[in-house]
Amino acid sequence: MEAKAAQEKLGTELKLRGISKFYGDAAAVRELDLDIKAGEFVTLLGSSGSGKTTTLMMLAGFTAPSSGQILIGGRDVTKLPPGKRDLGVVFQNYALFPHLTVAQNLAFPLEMRGVSKSEIARRVADGLAQVQLADKGERLPRELSGGQQQRIALARALIFRPQAMLMDEPLGALDKNLREHMQMEIRRLHRNSGATVVFVTHDQEEALTMSDRIAVMQDGGIAQIAAPAEIYDRPANQWVAQFIGQSNTLDGKVVERTDSGKYVVELSGGARIQASGPANLSEGVSVVGILRPEKITMGQGTEGNSVSGRIREMQYLGHMVKLLVEQGGGQTLQVMAQLQRMTDAAQWSEGSQVNLGWQPESVWLVPAEEA
Repeated sequence: MEAKAAQEKLGTELKLRGISKFYGDAAAVRELDLDIKAGEFVTLLGSSGSGKTTTLMMLAGFTAPSSGQILIGGRDVTKLPPGKRDLGVVFQNYALFPHLTVAQNLAFPLEMRGVSKSEIARRVADGLAQVQLADKGERLPRELSGGQQQRIALARALIFRPQAMLMDEPLGALDKNLREHMQMEIRRLHRNSGATVVFVTHDQEEALTMSDRIAVMQDGGIAQIAAPAEIYDRPANQWVAQFIGQSNTLDGKVVERTDSGKYVVELSGGARIQASGPANLSEGVSVVGILRPEKITMGQGTEGNSVSGRIREMQYLGHMVKLLVEQGGGQTLQVMAQLQRMTDAAQWSEGSQVNLGWQPESVWLVPAEEA
């Protein structure tokens, strides 16, 4: 029985092979390949028009691809309607039936599949308990808060035990506190169900918090797909670095590669620093060093990775201070400095001189993009 239960929890693999979607001559998605492992939580992250929702809608079966192939569990479903794909789908607007009670909303997908009444009653009770709304079964959707309605939508998508769940901006209409709570709730439901999850969002922090992997989408394709830490610390290019979080950019050229595998880079201002980067950078190539504000420390760095400057702007954020430090030549660096003592904030003020430093590992090099 335990083996059977474990098997029921396993999701399924999803594959997109050369998927494209054209509207006239305009490509919403172009020649996209994507492999998602069984039980994995993958987020499609991108701005409006990047192709993330179109990709999800093709996977769900609501939008027909212009070309390419969609495989679910190794089965070609490219031409199958949504109801034949065994997928749970959750939208931003919840899509609950307003005239049915919460319990009836949850029961509906089971009734459509011919599940017995006794089994429906058991699964509805389990589903309500899973989203911590066991006492709300007889309420109508309009009698629930936005967060409660979203939890019911999640429970309905999970109740028929789909092998994969597709979520299109499901938390977009919620306020910040509720959104953060629902992020944890979705991750908990994912762990408990074992279903494969494809999650669409434009919120970078949400993607970094929730995902096993993130596919950063740009102009109908995938600019980079990797684990959140790799996307953030080792972006594939300058566009990804600037799209994910805040970053300082240091323009320069590779001078040499050290025995330890680091690069010596001469910055446009003449200073030399050590940095990390992919193994294929050659001497003389123009590069951009990506340096996150929180990786900069107040004081001297190592291996020559130090600069001095004057604080131009300062924002007190409670446990941290955000500084804008201007160096010689007018270049500025954003710094997120953590406050260890109250006196730290007092010694940093607009106009004061400071030294900044960082580790070589904190700068990640990407090839400079042609203007």
